[in-house]
Amino acid sequence: MDIRTRKYKDKLCSKIDKSFSQYGNSVKKIALKLAWWNIKFIFHSVPKQTSFYSDSIQHIGIYVAGGIGDLICAGKYIQSLSLYLGDNIEIDVVGEDQDIDSLNTIFHEQNYIHTIIPIKEARPYDLQIQLIRFPVVITYDAQRLSAKTLHYVEAINEFHKQNPLLIKSDFLGRCYSQMFGRKRENQADIDNILNMSAVDFSIHIQENDILKRLGLEIGKFITVQSGAGIHFQKIPNEVRQWPLLYYAQLIKELKKQYPEYKVLQLGEGCQEQIPNVDLDLRGKTSLTELFSILKASKLHISQEGGMPIIRHIIKGGPSVVLFGPTDEKFFGFEENINITARKCPHPCEWITKDWMSKCLKTATQAECMQLITPEKVLKEIKAQGAI
Repeated sequence: MDIRTRKYKDKLCSKIDKSFSQYGNSVKKIALKLAWWNIKFIFHSVPKQTSFYSDSIQHIGIYVAGGIGDLICAGKYIQSLSLYLGDNIEIDVVGEDQDIDSLNTIFHEQNYIHTIIPIKEARPYDLQIQLIRFPVVITYDAQRLSAKTLHYVEAINEFHKQNPLLIKSDFLGRCYSQMFGRKRENQADIDNILNMSAVDFSIHIQENDILKRLGLEIGKFITVQSGAGIHFQKIPNEVRQWPLLYYAQLIKELKKQYPEYKVLQLGEGCQEQIPNVDLDLRGKTSLTELFSILKASKLHISQEGGMPIIRHIIKGGPSVVLFGPTDEKFFGFEENINITARKCPHPCEWITKDWMSKCLKTATQAECMQLITPEKVLKEIKAQGAI
């Protein structure tokens, strides 16, 4: 059973359950609803497998989504795939409208990318892959692909055939990846075919004058972020968040002990302002400017999320990363100060559907984030000589 067939089966099973729940013992209503759903699926949901192209080049479309951290991990996968397949390919990165600017920044001057386009402008490719955690083959035209590309397609499809639960559960996907020694940035490397761990993916930061305009000197300021990115703005009590009061206490102590450093708050305008910061830049920088600031800061402090990933990829130096529901062994980087005070035996990311908005144990804020005190963070910063 290929991935498209399994996806249809999953959707059909879900529709059957929903129909029986809605219409009880009315067999006629249930049958009609399912018949109508199948007709619509045939005409609107099943993608064409014939490529738009007829030249001698393999045209590959990679469909990406998620937060900035997911997009960066996708960037490493795409570079690794390009290196693996070699010449005679053109790769388009296909994304949601709101992600196009981010993708243009991530893939700036990356010569293995043909173009970056929104989903509505994408044409049927020789090979279409969807990626958030693991690659999924959407469609492919076998007549248009080389033997090496077909081998890779078969490897992806076989992976999903043997492990059907992994695509449904990011929790199981993380556990599986860790069993084979892979962390988040290399999670997409099925069977290590692409050798992603050996690929040095980096982002070319576009020139800008943000430091000069803000009167900042390289290495003379500390950056902080309260909350996650814009993708999570509808979750006000997101369980990865460190308490605002803790940030304020930590910054007050940092400024007392290290008065020569300014403290800058980064992030989205929808996030709460942290008391005691010297410069509030929430929602006031472009992504390119944000990259430059993170590259130049002495230290970055935030919960686990996109900014520590950005700083790692652009080689901006260490970050203090506060881990609660998510796994520091999976999402953490070696150069960082990864802090946790978790009492639970396992991180709880994706154990439940609403894990991000409600702690599994407390049903409100995450206990594991509350237990990371400002004193503990400051102690780790001083012990590691990060400032």
